[in-house]
Amino acid sequence: MIVALRGSLVSIALRKFPHPFQAGLAICNDADLMTEESFRYVHRFLNTNNDTPIGPGLGLPISDSFFLFSSSGNPNRFTLFEGLSDRPSRHADLLKDCVAAGLIDTLHTYGAFSNPDDFSRDLARKGVEALERTNMRIRVWVNHGPPENVQCFGLLAAPHFHGDNPASKFYHTDITVDYGIQYCWTGGELGEAVACDARWSLASLRDHGSGLLQALRRGRPLPRRRLLTPMGLRDGRKVLRFERYWGTAGQTPVIGDITRQLSTRSLARLKRSGGYSIVYQHFAVRRREPGFGASRYVPNTKPYFSPDECAAFARLAEEYHAGNILVTSTERLLRYNRMQRWLRWRAEEVGSRIRISLLSLNAQGFAERPVERDEIDGLTFYSSRPEETDLCIRADSGIVPVKDIICNRKDYTGRESVSVPMPPFHVPNL
Repeated sequence: MIVALRGSLVSIALRKFPHPFQAGLAICNDADLMTEESFRYVHRFLNTNNDTPIGPGLGLPISDSFFLFSSSGNPNRFTLFEGLSDRPSRHADLLKDCVAAGLIDTLHTYGAFSNPDDFSRDLARKGVEALERTNMRIRVWVNHGPPENVQCFGLLAAPHFHGDNPASKFYHTDITVDYGIQYCWTGGELGEAVACDARWSLASLRDHGSGLLQALRRGRPLPRRRLLTPMGLRDGRKVLRFERYWGTAGQTPVIGDITRQLSTRSLARLKRSGGYSIVYQHFAVRRREPGFGASRYVPNTKPYFSPDECAAFARLAEEYHAGNILVTSTERLLRYNRMQRWLRWRAEEVGSRIRISLLSLNAQGFAERPVERDEIDGLTFYSSRPEETDLCIRADSGIVPVKDIICNRKDYTGRESVSVPMPPFHVPNL
């Protein structure tokens, strides 16, 4: 970050979240056992303002994931293609519309496979070609747990993760990363702290547990959980690994856990720490008994959310609509965090106005590159003269003004700001 500190420029600072929010949260749902019926039912309640069988819609911009393929006999049939074929499924049009709208923004691997040999490089290539041909833009990848899913990548300790190993016949990350996957959840990150990139305070130290307080007393450096961490793959490519909040002491989160994940206490901790949280969920799964393995889980059935679970989502909606916690899609929250952490910018006086120039992104381990317009939605800068503040992108072609920036009233800190507008979250007809 580059800032000139003189005159009114002293007031210029990059705000941690879009105005007026104090924290940020996304719910990253794995598509396991989702059906078209449950998908429509769940997202009508979460995303729209319509009346639904379980109450008024909450108007939350929550996204979801999907599979491209599935093995014969696998219970996951809500896929882009029929089985392992290249024939579009009966769900394909809905899935395409949801990707275009941003309601689906995550690839839960290429498919749900019951046999390792059901996956191949050719299948990955076929999937990517279809995504490109239909202009389906996906930037987030989440690994799928069962060991038959040899397509997983990014975790060396897992013996079945072959996706980034060039010596394996299941290697595909050259295809996948070159297509555009930028963010990966490996499955090895056990996130029990609700907030990443939290600010340190006595309250937040208590929230993170006694171990941190002991480290502070002993003069040891405090570990800090980051939402994003640059990660090198075995083929030399790089992606950004992200953390998800479990809140289950190691049990795979299912819908019954949402009451703890979105409890009043958890949301208060997130606000108090000013952190980011991506909540790990399985909307379409319930736990039969503790433990791991397919026998421990059953499909979720109507009405999909119990009254207590509806109340948990309603608590989150109240915080969002009150302007306290930003709720957005997984990709948008990751993108904003990336920009907030690694953006290089400069403020300068130009005549009677202040100009903030967005120079480049400079994440550790990645080549420095120019900022792109679609990466800066919601970007907010404090300014003591918001009406006289301009924003521009420094590109190879010169200075590109950012049009229609918004002047914001004072927030909870007492400071004014300017923002790049956030585009609306469109919901297709569900």
